[in-house]
Amino acid sequence: MQKLVTIYLDSAVYGAGKWLGMAVQDKHGIVEEHLEEELKRGWRVVSVNCFGGAAESMFSRGWLVVLIEKDDQNAIG
Repeated sequence: MQKLVTIYLDSAVYGAGKWLGMAVQDKHGIVEEHLEEELKRGWRVVSVNCFGGAAESMFSRGWLVVLIEKDDQNAIG
C-alpha cells in the first residue's frame, strides 16, 4: 500500500507572531518529525520531492511531496 503525503514548511512560523525583529538563527538545524507516527507504524519513505515555494528576505516556504509505503496490504493507517 502507498500513500502520497504533502508537508508544508514555512520558516515564518518560528516568529511566534512577531513580524519585525524576528531572529530565526536559534532555529537552524532543528529537525521536525512530520512522519514520525507513520514510521512507527511500519511505513517507509520511498520518495521525497519538492514543489512550489518562495524565499523572501529571512523567510522561506514550500511543499514536500513524500511517497510512503507499507508492505502489509491489509493494514490501514
